[in-house]
Amino acid sequence: MYDAKALARTRDLPGDVVARVLPGLCRTALEAALLEPARRRLLGTGLPHAEIEQRIAKAYKLTELAFLALYGEIDRVGEAMTDLTRGYGQQATDHIR
Repeated sequence: MYDAKALARTRDLPGDVVARVLPGLCRTALEAALLEPARRRLLGTGLPHAEIEQRIAKAYKLTELAFLALYGEIDRVGEAMTDLTRGYGQQATDHIR
């Protein structure tokens, strides 16, 4: 996250460099922020560490990792996104995507 903030504040970088690098840094920061709660939630269910790491490895999309952290599962992402749209509007799900 610090790298992304530092890059965003750097004034003399070409815009195309920022446009290519900043999203990747932000994604890395989000992944790191989601991994801890995902592991904590799954540990709380009593799963062994190996199973937890397998589930995390199956979360290819950032939305899947987010739902693993929030709900402990990734197979209901579509259902949860529909519920978010109903409850908070399309803008809420667009932010997550």
